Amino acid sequence: MNTLLEIDKDKDIILKIPPSNEEVEAFAEERGPGPELEPMRLCFDVTAKHAWNMDLAEQFVENFMKNHRIDKDEEQLVYELFIVRFGGLKRRYSEWQMKSGEDAVQRALRVKDRHAVERRMRRRDTRRNNVS
Repeated sequence: MNTLLEIDKDKDIILKIPPSNEEVEAFAEERGPGPELEPMRLCFDVTAKHAWNMDLAEQFVENFMKNHRIDKDEEQLVYELFIVRFGGLKRRYSEWQMKSGEDAVQRALRVKDRHAVERRMRRRDTRRNNVS
C-alpha cells in the first residue's frame, strides 16, 4: 500500500496532496471521475466508508488479490486490513493538521510532545530484568 501511496513511512502521508473536496463530492454525486489506484490519494476529510475511499478500497483489494494469489474467501480480510490501515494513516494525517490559533512551530512542538509521551508509555521497564 505504501508503494501505491508513494510513501516510505507513515509520517510521509502528511506530505502528500489530498484530493480536493470538489473532486471527492463530484465523484460521490457521480458527476466527476473517480480516484485512481496509482498514485493512491486517500481522502482523510471524510470517513473510510465514503464513496471515494470505498472505490479506492475496492481497487486496492482487486489489485492485491490479483498480484498476490489470494483466495477469494480472503477478500474480506484484505478489505478489513485496508480499513485498519486507512484509520492509522488518518490518525497520523490528523495529528499534523493545524489547530485554530496555532502556527507551524507550535504544531511541531505539540506533535513532538505527543510522540514523546507515547514513546515513554511503550518503553519497556528494563529494571525487571535485573532482579536478583
